[in-house]
Amino acid sequence: MRRRTLLAGAAAGLAGLAGCLSRPRADLPGSRGTTTDRPPTTEPTPTPTVTTVSPPERPSPLTESNVVEYVKGVEHAHVYNELWEPDVRSISISCDALFDHRAADGYVLFAACGGGADYGNAVGDLGAAPSAYFVDAERTVRIHEVDARDREDGTPYAGPEGENVRAPEGLRLYNFDDTPRSFDVHATHEESGDVAYEHAVDVPAESGVLLQDLVRRVGTYALDVTAASATASLQWEVSAETANGYTTTVATLSPGHRLSVGRVDLVKLFSLGPV
Repeated sequence: MRRRTLLAGAAAGLAGLAGCLSRPRADLPGSRGTTTDRPPTTEPTPTPTVTTVSPPERPSPLTESNVVEYVKGVEHAHVYNELWEPDVRSISISCDALFDHRAADGYVLFAACGGGADYGNAVGDLGAAPSAYFVDAERTVRIHEVDARDREDGTPYAGPEGENVRAPEGLRLYNFDDTPRSFDVHATHEESGDVAYEHAVDVPAESGVLLQDLVRRVGTYALDVTAASATASLQWEVSAETANGYTTTVATLSPGHRLSVGRVDLVKLFSLGPV
């Protein structure tokens, strides 16, 4: 059934996000989507009154404040309509959006919804699995699922015993462009001078890739990402404090070839969880 597929997908999406910093953790808020069957009942089934909803109109002109409310509404419509089925009795979800940065004439944001639905003979709980958005005056690009890929050599870069975080950190790449792009990723551990990661990663149009388990060694990394002739850099700090399961390192390529790389704190979205 479609609702079971969605709930399972939410669980996989969130596990992938946590995997950018660590493997999935059972104590991570909103870490699963589940469906619980109820025992059969002989009571008559009431006629469903829940209908699908329409996404909001894109504001004009766009501002930092109204684009947050707009993306929150768009994510709500996506998730609500995916939970809807003819036999649904009620849908209760809570949504939020986070402004990340301005990209040329557009905006990059993250949004998520958590909650559940009552289908009479089953109840579904939906964990908060964040989506990435690019919005400008002409388009709204939503990337929800990402392609999780292990490190090519299968082993995270690590240092001597005692100099490593428990769970490896990774990197998420979002291509909001309508053309497939290659992201050249280069990370150097500054204290040792070691090249911790160097690889070209192909990302399809309007898609995301999660590079899992890249590094474990504590320290500062010079992270350089190049795509579509643009380069962005970050002093990437890896420590027990940064590997907290809520903060992720993200590189985004927006239409017009604006490339950005930074850290995104998604704890506000994770806290939505099932309600």
